[in-house]
Parts: sequence; structure tokens; C-alpha cells
Amino acid sequence: MVVCSSPRLSTTRTAASSTPAPRSRGQLDQALAGLTCTSAKQRSVVLADLATAHGSDGDWAADYLNQAVDALYTDWYGTGLDRVRAVRPVLGDSRHGAQLDEGVAALTASRAALPGG
Repeated sequence: MVVCSSPRLSTTRTAASSTPAPRSRGQLDQALAGLTCTSAKQRSVVLADLATAHGSDGDWAADYLNQAVDALYTDWYGTGLDRVRAVRPVLGDSRHGAQLDEGVAALTASRAALPGG
């Protein structure tokens, strides 16, 4: 039996709080829900793409980017980190951006501490 662990999507806000790209958000939500254990590395990429789709709402974008960083701790994927870094500018100089920067720094420091890192 294969057991997968996957971060749960935060559902503390309503979808009505953000209006850009509803079609792409829905497709990305479906893609995220459809990820299997064998495609867990893609979770961080899809979460970063969801952050892009919610880019006009800093709370949503930050939530998805932080989930992407969390996913990278369990399923490392360099492309996922690249995608998080590419989307990071949508948060600007906000406290969300600073918190994400701290999370990325902690992730990269933990990766560097690994043998061969």
C-alpha cells in the first residue's frame, strides 16, 4: 500500500475575494486535486501557478506560495523552487513577501545542510 501525504489547501477565504482568471484557477485547482503520489513533485509548481492566477490578491497568492514552499520540504523539486521565486514579485514589499522570503531562505539553508548539498 502506498501512502501519500499532501499539504491541504487552505480554505480560510472565500473564492469571491479574488476575481482574476476564474477559468485558469479552476483548471489549476483540478490539476492540484488530481496529483498522485507519483506526481507529488509537481505540487509545488501547480501551487505557484495558482499563486500567479491569484496575483491580484496578495493573501491568496502568499497562501499558495507558502504551500508550495511547504511542499518542497517533503518533495524537493528545483523547478518548483524556481517557480516560487519567479512568482515572488507579485507580493512586492509586503509582510507576505517578507514571510515568504524567510521560508525560502530556511528551505534553501536546510537543503544546503544535507550531505552533498
